[in-house]
Amino acid sequence: GLLGLISLITGLTASLIQPLAGFLSDKNTGSIFGQRIPFLIFGGIGVSFFSLFLVPVQSVLGLIIIFMIINVFANFGEGPANALIKDHVKSKSFGSASGAFNFSRVLGAAIVLLITLQFMKNYSGPEDSQWFWASIIFISLVMLLSTIWSFLSLSSQKINGVPKKINKKISHQNWPKNKRKKFAWFVIALSISVTSLSSLQTFAIYFVSDVVIQNNPAQTITFIILVLCITIGTIVIPAGYISDKIGKKPLLLLASISGILGPSLMIPFHTVIPVLLGCSLIGISVGLIISLFWAVANDLVPKNYAGRTLGFSAVAFLIGSGLARSSGFLVDWLNTQNHNWGYYFLLLLSSICFFISPLIVLKKSVEED
Repeated sequence: GLLGLISLITGLTASLIQPLAGFLSDKNTGSIFGQRIPFLIFGGIGVSFFSLFLVPVQSVLGLIIIFMIINVFANFGEGPANALIKDHVKSKSFGSASGAFNFSRVLGAAIVLLITLQFMKNYSGPEDSQWFWASIIFISLVMLLSTIWSFLSLSSQKINGVPKKINKKISHQNWPKNKRKKFAWFVIALSISVTSLSSLQTFAIYFVSDVVIQNNPAQTITFIILVLCITIGTIVIPAGYISDKIGKKPLLLLASISGILGPSLMIPFHTVIPVLLGCSLIGISVGLIISLFWAVANDLVPKNYAGRTLGFSAVAFLIGSGLARSSGFLVDWLNTQNHNWGYYFLLLLSSICFFISPLIVLKKSVEED
């Protein structure tokens, strides 16, 4: 219940702060560092510092407050960061840039997750607090170093494009009605994808423990993480590059097909090998989705207020993660009605979501082809 509450707070914070920070970063503040960098620095240092307070906190209320503060800083940086591709990359290379951008996210998440797991497997309670400290300090340092890297790399480049004064009427005309409609469909499709991703992420460990026939649940989860990270990481960069060459529609169709097959394979087959095969198909779909969807979003939004517009993608994460986590009650109820029916429903729901979300983008949002 606490995890669900914190997840809800995370989504609400993101949906409010990201568009606001993006809006502010679209304005020319006259800073010598440019428009986006001050927000990235402020957000990154804030996350790095306040993460350290997760160790000594002693109450549920304290945990929620610290987590909310961390998320305010995180989304204050992420809102403006969403617009960096639009700022620095030519439109014909959005696919390649989105692939590299999301590959970095996947690689970073995988490395930090696996190293943190190695620390935390030695932690069993307050008497082992040194391992908790080691985990949080490691995460804090990674955040701080990545913030410094962002500052050094971005401050050496010329930020192109956003006018000093934005005329609201002209800005509105620069985003035609058909593109606004396509972006709305994109947000709907992204919400559906996040529903599937969050469902699998939230309940995967229970599915492995209760359904999958194996000897070591922790080892199986590790294999699943590795398969997903390797598959997604292998797909995202080529997907972006290929989409720049042949268009996005064929790859979105492939994402839809692999997305429906992956979870569906786990419904009748419950041994480790079919589960890992299903995860690899899910990884292909996710790799294609995160690369292509972000390229499509950058195609649709106007440069002069990309920060505020792309910030609204956080709303999709709020809707999708909220639907996914609330489905846990239904999963529990179905499991009590018949053995493992809840898990099968979850896999079926994920298959349907993975199937239809790329098709919505293909039909309603893609501009070229």
